[in-house]
Amino acid sequence: RIIWAREKEGFDKVKFFSRRNLRQSVDLVLMQKDLDLGNIFKADPKLRSYSIPESSVAIIPNSKVKENNKENDLYKIYQGIISFLLQRDRNIYIIRHSYEDLDFCKELKRLFPDHERVVLIEDDLNSIELKELIGKFDYLIASRYHSVIHAYKSRKPCFILGWAVKYKELSLSFGQSDYCFDVRTSLVEKSMNNALKQLDCNYRIESEKIGRKVKTLEEDNIFQEIVDDYSKLIK
Repeated sequence: RIIWAREKEGFDKVKFFSRRNLRQSVDLVLMQKDLDLGNIFKADPKLRSYSIPESSVAIIPNSKVKENNKENDLYKIYQGIISFLLQRDRNIYIIRHSYEDLDFCKELKRLFPDHERVVLIEDDLNSIELKELIGKFDYLIASRYHSVIHAYKSRKPCFILGWAVKYKELSLSFGQSDYCFDVRTSLVEKSMNNALKQLDCNYRIESEKIGRKVKTLEEDNIFQEIVDDYSKLIK
């Protein structure tokens, strides 16, 4: 009855087959309001929580970035990012979003093996624990798409190292395209450094900008359209 495409690129391809019932929508997580855990768990869950000090930044890598990287020395890029954050007196937490990324996370930690302000969290977190943890950072260096989604949902800006159109479209829709880089292209170190400095200085402003967009998405989203369409169907 209704088909939603998440990206414009997907929308443009699907409309070749269907136009009448085709819509475009952002990721569902961005429209979701606070969860009622009673709808998910039979008993009160024992959710893990972490104490994160002020002035902290999270790094959430993605093993698929390595697979799709064409011309860049990713380890040099991450080493430069972490070195910059340390110079800015930041605490850095390397976090895995997926089981696939644990080895990559460990490799990044090995770039700074003895630095106490570069912390590796190896725990396999569920989405609720991860979102709660993400909300404790000033901003993120993120490559997992849904890490960016959870960050934006928590009003946290991201410096994105991505590999697909979905990152570009997401960051653009939130006015964050200055901080999104595609590893399939040759990245310019100076441009990346300037963007990271800009984000480090302006993360509070970017957070407010993201918050306004999220509020709009929560108030005007497709869930009501689904309910309205279903109501018509059962009459």
